[in-house]
Amino acid sequence: MDTKFIISCRGFNSEEKPLSYEYYSSTHDPSNSNPGALDDMAHQLLYYSPDGVTPELSLPMGRADTDYLVTIQVDVIDAIGAKVSDYLQVQVLPPTESKLESVLDSFKVNEANELDALLDKGDIQAAVQYVSVLTAALNNEDITSKTDGLGTESPLTEEKLEQKKAIRKEVRSALVNKIATVKVRNLEIMKETSSALSQVVEKDVTPDAQLTASMAFDGMTNILKEQSKEVASPEDVEEVARHLLTGVSKLMKAASDDATDFFEELEMDSDAWNEFMMARQSALVAMLPVIAIPSPTPTADILIKPEPRHHKASIQSPG
Repeated sequence: MDTKFIISCRGFNSEEKPLSYEYYSSTHDPSNSNPGALDDMAHQLLYYSPDGVTPELSLPMGRADTDYLVTIQVDVIDAIGAKVSDYLQVQVLPPTESKLESVLDSFKVNEANELDALLDKGDIQAAVQYVSVLTAALNNEDITSKTDGLGTESPLTEEKLEQKKAIRKEVRSALVNKIATVKVRNLEIMKETSSALSQVVEKDVTPDAQLTASMAFDGMTNILKEQSKEVASPEDVEEVARHLLTGVSKLMKAASDDATDFFEELEMDSDAWNEFMMARQSALVAMLPVIAIPSPTPTADILIKPEPRHHKASIQSPG
C-alpha cells in the first residue's frame, strides 16, 4: 500500500485525434495464453486521462497463487472510439500486517484518514483507487492467525478472531457509505466506482451496507440506461453493465451466504430483520435493469497505428 507506480504509454497515433488513455489492472492468471482476456471479476479501471502517463498510483495486490503478479492493460482510444491495447505485468505484494491494521484503525476510531482527505479534495479517481487497494488486501488476507516480529505465525483465539472480523465489517461498511457519496458524472467514474463497490461487498457486509450498496448500484444503473440512449458508445455501455452485474451478483451472493447468520443475530429484532430483507430485495431490483440493457451493435474498426519501433507501455516505481 506504500509503493507507488507510474504507468506511461507513448508512440501511438491516429488521424482521429485527440487520443485518450484508460489504465486497467487485473489479477488474472498470467499463464493464460491471451493476456488480454482479463477476468471481469478482477478487471478494474485504475485511471483515465487524455495523457499517456499516470500520476503516482497504488495498485491492488496480486494473488498468492500467481506470485502476486498484476496485469496492467492500457487502452489507447481515439476520438471516434477506435481502441488498441498494450499489456505489462508487475509484482504487487500484500501490505504488512502492521500497515494494514494501522489503516483499519483509522476507520475504526473515525480519525481523519487518507480516503477522507482524497474525497474532500474531490480527487475521485485516487479515492476509488484507495478503496480498491484496501479491499484487495482485505479480500485476500488470512485473519485466522497473527505474525510476530520474527515472522512466526500463530492461531488467534476465538475472541481475537471475532474482534478482527468485527473491525473489518465496520471498515467495509464505512467504505460502502463513502463510495455511495461519489457523484457519478460519466461512464469512466461509473466503471471505477462500480468495480470498487463490487469488491467491497464481496463478503462480511452488514445489512445496512448491503442496502446502501444496492441503492448505489440501482442509481448507477438508471444513469447508465439514460446515457445508453444518448452519448455513450455501445461498447462502453456493455462494459459498465458487466461491472454493475458483477457487483450486484456479488451483493446477492453475500446476502445469501449471510442469511442464516443474520437470522440468528436478528430474529429477536423484527425491524433489523426487515431491513436485511429489504437489502436483499433492493439488490435483486437493481440487477433487473442491468440485465435488460441491450448488447451493443458491432461497429467498424478504425486502426490506431503504433509508430514503428517507438510504441511502448511501461511501469516504474519512483524512488
